[in-house]
Amino acid sequence: MLEHDGELIACGGWSRRDKGFRQLALVATLPGLLLYLAYGFRAIEDVDVVMRDGVTIACVAMEKPIET
Repeated sequence: MLEHDGELIACGGWSRRDKGFRQLALVATLPGLLLYLAYGFRAIEDVDVVMRDGVTIACVAMEKPIET
């Protein structure tokens, strides 16, 4: 988890939990897109994430089924 001035600005990490989840979902920045594709995620749609200062970051919503 990453904070700036007491506000959450980023987080990440993976864990296994027995809560009945059937898929993983994330929003990847373009530099991370190929990494997630290599790990079996599929691109769902292009999305723009607008930061508080107005900067827009091009991203891709992705998902991957969880193998049991």
